[in-house]
Amino acid sequence: MDNIGWTRNEVSGSSGRGTVLLSILIMIVITNILNLITFKHMRRLQLQHYLIICLTIVDLVTVLPHLVAVVGYFQGFVVLNLALCQAIAIFNHTVIAATTWIHCGICIDKCASIIQPLAHREFVRKFRPYRLSTCFSVTVIVLTFALIFGTSLGGIIKTEFNSVVASCIYDIDLSYCLIVGGFYIFIPLVTALVTHILIINEIRKSNERRQKRIKRAIKTTALVVGIYYICYLPYLGCVIFQVVFPQQKMLDILEYLSVQLIILNSSMNFFILLICNKDFSQSLKIILHFKRSSEVNPEN
Repeated sequence: MDNIGWTRNEVSGSSGRGTVLLSILIMIVITNILNLITFKHMRRLQLQHYLIICLTIVDLVTVLPHLVAVVGYFQGFVVLNLALCQAIAIFNHTVIAATTWIHCGICIDKCASIIQPLAHREFVRKFRPYRLSTCFSVTVIVLTFALIFGTSLGGIIKTEFNSVVASCIYDIDLSYCLIVGGFYIFIPLVTALVTHILIINEIRKSNERRQKRIKRAIKTTALVVGIYYICYLPYLGCVIFQVVFPQQKMLDILEYLSVQLIILNSSMNFFILLICNKDFSQSLKIILHFKRSSEVNPEN
């Protein structure tokens, strides 16, 4: 996901940067549409797959408005104002937090399926994976929106509009880091770490055959969650720097690159699944007519 400019919307600042951003957004749209089409053709989808589908939908919802905005800047028909900047701030923070918590849900699901496989299988069978993933994702989005909207009204997310350069500027202070950062960075990150520690502990207690099976099972999940947080670390470093050294100005290029890395993450799941999930890659080959459906091993 996934997501453009939480601190500043500077598409119009440079035609070169705007072109790069437009290219990234188009790639994100294409890869996420391929994700949805491929999952539709896959058989026996698990809860983890449905949660990744929810992530894909959130990524698309996140990117499409910004894609329109970038094209609008080039065409000269998008006009920013303070109200629109505030709406952008609430929208961006909501989808970022929702994405983080869905990743957290993927970690919990994988941990439960390994530590308590029978109970997990019965629970998922009883409530259906698509229902569980939908209810979880909708609940996360609603609660996140309520928190972000409340913090925006309370002045924690401070939004300004610079009419000179036509950009949105969001001030970052300590209260912002504690409330917003703690909710969708610290708590989910700790949860992800704890679940993977429990999985590693389970691997140590298992025999060699089960160890190999568990390692194969967690490879995709670990990469999806790990790359997500790696893409967010540079921006988190920029935020901490601005809070600790409020009088120092962050280099524009560092802030720009950290935001682009967050945006680029919205296309990463496609490549991770393509490399690590044999069923996904085979289904994609069939869709692209690189392989006949009769060649797919039904046991995958």
